[in-house]
Amino acid sequence: MAGTYRAGEEKVRPGVYRRYTAQTTQGVAGAMTGVFAIPVHADFGPLRTVTTHTKFDTVKELYGEGGTVKGVQNLFKGGAVKVFVYRLGTEVSTETEKRGVCQTLELQDENRNENDKTIVILKTKYPTAISFTVDVKEKPANETKKQFCVYQGAVLKETLEYEVKEGADEAEILTELVNKQSAIFTAEKSVNEAVSLSNIAIVEVQSGSNPKVTVEDYDLAFAAFEAYKWNILVADTTSEAVQASLKAYMERIKENGAIGSCVVGGRIDTVKSTGTLEDADISDYKGMTFEERLNQAKSFNSEYFIYAGSGYVDEDGNRMDGYEAITMQAGIIGSTPSNQSVVHTVIPGAVDTMEVLRNEDYIKAIENGMLMLSPSEDGQVWFDSGVTTLTDLKENQDAGWKKIRRTMTRYEMFDRIDRTITPLIGKVNCDADGIANIVKVAKDVLNAMVREGKLKDGADFYEDSEYPMGEDNVHFIIAASDVDSLEKIYLNYQFSFTAE
Repeated sequence: MAGTYRAGEEKVRPGVYRRYTAQTTQGVAGAMTGVFAIPVHADFGPLRTVTTHTKFDTVKELYGEGGTVKGVQNLFKGGAVKVFVYRLGTEVSTETEKRGVCQTLELQDENRNENDKTIVILKTKYPTAISFTVDVKEKPANETKKQFCVYQGAVLKETLEYEVKEGADEAEILTELVNKQSAIFTAEKSVNEAVSLSNIAIVEVQSGSNPKVTVEDYDLAFAAFEAYKWNILVADTTSEAVQASLKAYMERIKENGAIGSCVVGGRIDTVKSTGTLEDADISDYKGMTFEERLNQAKSFNSEYFIYAGSGYVDEDGNRMDGYEAITMQAGIIGSTPSNQSVVHTVIPGAVDTMEVLRNEDYIKAIENGMLMLSPSEDGQVWFDSGVTTLTDLKENQDAGWKKIRRTMTRYEMFDRIDRTITPLIGKVNCDADGIANIVKVAKDVLNAMVREGKLKDGADFYEDSEYPMGEDNVHFIIAASDVDSLEKIYLNYQFSFTAE
């Protein structure tokens, strides 16, 4: 006897019964490591816009190297593979305040009437304090072509070429060329007739300026990053007001299911360093004692906040402190795979710590959730521990959340299972076959993480028997233990002495 059967059906007559299904396949989502978000002060670039970068060269090309752009460079030095960047500030130009203003230049023909001299108006694409100069000249050894050259000081930043034809409207040609190809200026022709650029003077009619940055600008930046997936968010300041804003932001997005951590920190020196901020409410040069940093770290009390409490001295003798030290450490933390620990990971280019601490101080730092740097025995500088700021556990937490590695492993598990299962939503039935499909692909994630040394053997994903399957919903349990690193070795030397 042969026949067919439905899932779960029990036949009365002996025989072979068959059914067939189409299993929806889904690959296992990989780990997302080394993806960062950072707001910066910059001398150039679009305001209130998130841009994506996979190398620092494109950051430098768009934003320049002033302000706090070095923080982005530090993230890449630490191992970042992708960085979302947001330039802080607002374009403002009023009678009482001119901050966030574009530089404006005019190409004027000295042979024209006084009120009609301007033939082309150039305006920087973004507000900037950089003073650009331009030149329009014949291309060397080629009389039929001209060059539009942009300089920042003595440095040639951009060269655009165009062909000069007899009787052509050179002003119109240059305007179109600048608007299509220039990364620095926009252009507008200001006369109706066709004109050449054979007798022009270039006059600055408005100098530019960088925007003023407030805490509200950071709020806008954090909100903009919410649309992107990153595993570490870091700010370019140690301002307490900005950190309070960060804390409120992270608490809110965590309530909405976001996955990711935030690296903050304190500054040791009271001396203003290169690239620090000039606005009083977000200054980056308020020095803090060890105890003050300790208390600040403890105040975060969260597994998704990491407090970098140390600065260091680099190979050139520079004291790397504040956002400069924090972003370098954040780059390493966010780029370290979750099957590795940051404990005793060396800081590139660091030759000494900025302060000398006792063993008791390092113990106190760990107990209060402050991540410190310490000198290694061979003269390098490394992470002394691998702690988050979590010190007081909630009812649903274990001590694993106090460690960076284990927290990152758990977040990775959340993220990879989410990204693996989500494409199946609405694509499989809410029945035994659909549930089996979900279980299979989720177990594939767990098994992959076991093989990668992130989870212990025995990780499992199964239906929760306490909550029966509904018409369009089902509950699952994930039972998994993450792997920790070996951090403490206890040696018991047993000696014996004999007189012989």
